[in-house]
Amino acid sequence: MTTGEFLLLLIPTWPLLLALAAAFPTTRPLALRCLPWAALPALFTVFLPDVELQLDGVMLGASLQLDATGRVFLALVSLLWLASGLLARGRVRTDASHDLATFLLLAMSGSFAMALAADGLLFFAAATLGGYALYAALMCAAGAATRQSGTVLVVLLVISDLLVFELLLLLGQGAQGFDFVALRDGFLASESQGLLLGLLVAGFGIKFGLLGLHFWLPPIFVCCAAALRPALIAYMFAAGVLGGLRLLPVGELAAPRVADALHWWAWMTLVYALLVGGQQAHY
Repeated sequence: MTTGEFLLLLIPTWPLLLALAAAFPTTRPLALRCLPWAALPALFTVFLPDVELQLDGVMLGASLQLDATGRVFLALVSLLWLASGLLARGRVRTDASHDLATFLLLAMSGSFAMALAADGLLFFAAATLGGYALYAALMCAAGAATRQSGTVLVVLLVISDLLVFELLLLLGQGAQGFDFVALRDGFLASESQGLLLGLLVAGFGIKFGLLGLHFWLPPIFVCCAAALRPALIAYMFAAGVLGGLRLLPVGELAAPRVADALHWWAWMTLVYALLVGGQQAHY
């Protein structure tokens, strides 16, 4: 294993090791001290050249890769998680159950794994880990308003995961594997591209708060602790935006009507955000 491959494997496993350490009283103080800085290895790794690591025997031959797209999202996600870890230091130290630290580290691992996943199955598993661990972190010492908003969040997470899973099943039928290149080829070869586009927009649109599918976002963002907002944004970018980019054959799929609809949808989202966001009293 080369140094680059080792660092690639270390990025998602380092938060997992810290989460394991936080479960034992003897190693918990060390894990809590390391938590605010747990995103630093991922941030430094963005300067590495492109590298790929095959994980033979893991989830039908999963693999990790650092490419141009993943590097941008890994930098963004690691910066947001670094901010969240630093802001959450006080809450983590005063949390008697230490559940918050564990869930934050699990969600961090999922976000990093999404940025580095080279296949659909590993990405889906990482998104599942990151999403539900982040929900659990949001619910730690949450008030009634946050818990009510969290119920909406977890219901929509389940719906989103079902839609994405169905999308992966349909793509896998016509693909030669589950890596993103094969899945995009399966997208192009499919005779049900309209259905696939609908599943992709709805499944990933829920995760990144697309207008009309964003019902969970305003209440949870207002009610949650400020320290968790960067982590929430990191999950939205990794699970929503990156997931759609990885599976959509950009520049190869001819769907002008869908493109026009998404174009106007984006403009409506921008106008809606400006009009409604400027009237909010909670930031």
